[in-house]
Amino acid sequence: MTPHEIRELLYQQLIPALPVPFTSARIIHHDSHVRMAEYMNDMPIGGVTVWAHTGRGLYLTEEERTEVLAHWRESLPKGMVIAGA
Repeated sequence: MTPHEIRELLYQQLIPALPVPFTSARIIHHDSHVRMAEYMNDMPIGGVTVWAHTGRGLYLTEEERTEVLAHWRESLPKGMVIAGA
């Protein structure tokens, strides 16, 4: 997609920035992550932003970032997933 097409697709859409939930052992809390994704899929949003100002993207390994991004893409088939760290 071109930047113009993306802008048109997301015009006046809500794009929440979401944290990656961790356990106290600093491991991704998969159950919470799955529940959050399922919940957000039912919301009237244009997509989600992960690893943004929540600050957690800097603390994820490459494997964890790959896992989180893949899960959001799967969970929001009609929504945009914006990722940055």
